[in-house]
Parts: sequence; C-alpha cells; structure tokens
Amino acid sequence: MTKIFRYELKKLIVNRFFAILLVVALWYGYLMLKGEILLGVSNTAPFSPWSFGLYVSSLFPLLSAALLFFIASLSSKQEKLTQVLTSASPTPLGIYRFVRCSAIFVGVLLLTVVCLLLGILFLGSLFGFENLPCREWIFPTLLVLVPSLTFVAGLGMLAGIWKGWAVYALIGVVFAVGYLPLPDWTALNPAAFFVDYPKILDVLDPGFSVPISMLVGRMVYFFLGLLLMAVGLKIRSVGKGRKN
Repeated sequence: MTKIFRYELKKLIVNRFFAILLVVALWYGYLMLKGEILLGVSNTAPFSPWSFGLYVSSLFPLLSAALLFFIASLSSKQEKLTQVLTSASPTPLGIYRFVRCSAIFVGVLLLTVVCLLLGILFLGSLFGFENLPCREWIFPTLLVLVPSLTFVAGLGMLAGIWKGWAVYALIGVVFAVGYLPLPDWTALNPAAFFVDYPKILDVLDPGFSVPISMLVGRMVYFFLGLLLMAVGLKIRSVGKGRKN
C-alpha cells in the first residue's frame, strides 16, 4: 500500500498542473502579503494572528480549487480505465480508493505548507523571525482551512459521483460564495471575520479571540464535511459493487 501511495502522490505533484497551481498560489500570496497584510488588518500588526488569518483566508479559494481539481481526477476517463486494471489486482478497490484520496489530501497539504512558509519568510525577513508569533498563527490557520476544506472535499466527493464536470462547477460556486454578505459564523471563507471582529473589540491590536457562534459554525462545516465524504465514499463503493 505504501508503494501505491508513493506512486499516486508522485503522479499528483510531479506534473505541469500542480506546478501551475503552486506558482499561482505563491504569486497571489506574495501580492496579498506586500499589500493588505503588510499594512496590518484593522489596526493590528502585520504579523498579528488577525493579519495572518486573513492571509490564510485569501489562499482558501485557490487551495479549494486545487482540492476539487484533484478530486475530479477520480472521475476522469483515464481513472475509469485504470480501475479496470486495479479491480484485477490483489489490492481491494476500497483500499486503493482510500490511498488515492489520502494522496490528494497530502498533495493539498504540501501546497498549503509552501504557501504558509512564504508568509513566514516574507514577514520574518521584514520584522525578524524571532519576533514572529508563529504559535499564535496555528489556531487561526486551522480555524480557516480545516473546516472549509473538509466541507469542500465532501461536496466534491458527492458531485464526482454524478458527473466529473460537476466538481469543476463547484470551483466557481466556492469563489462566488466568498462574495456573499453572510454572517461570519456561516461563511465558508471567514475572511471578513478577521477584518470586522477586531473592530468590535474596540481595543488597539487586540489579542486573538473567537466568539462561540464562530466556533460552532466552523464545527458544523467540519462534521458536515466528514459526513458528506463518508456518504460519497459509501455510494462509490455500492456503485462499484453493483457494476461488478
């Protein structure tokens, strides 16, 4: 299974499409860092958790697009031809599918880590690495990415069962939802939270805090995403069983 995982991961990241995604994400991240983030968000420091949270939120649409593109490959014609060969191999189809999904998540994780390192290097080069509160960045980073990407992955899994192009259509939906004037706790991309909430606190450069409603909303996205992924994988397994 380890060999299969390595092969799938290599096939995922050693290609032109992954390189293009990486370049676009790094370039957009750099523009965001030297623009809005460098000025500081809502009278906070450029290296505050609020500013870094907004930086991470700005990366979410690109990361979700990468995730959905990779999920769409599970329903491609080439993948369907490959399944004919994998169904005859000693490795159970369910395990093979799990390994493929794991490779997708690791690929998106690598893309995310590189973009986060860009933020650390950029801010560290200006303000000194010893002055960066990197530990304080962990929570806002997880708050943004884990629930939202889990939910997007669940939607992608379900959409891929119907038609492969439906997964690509979700990319436009994810970008469009980010422009809807939703309350912070219901927003898939909580970028507005990092801009608006520090103003409500009415304190200069306030410490990072999250209201209960926001935490509940993020937990709902996370667990709903897990549910959608489980349903999607289950339907795929049942469908393959009927075909066989």
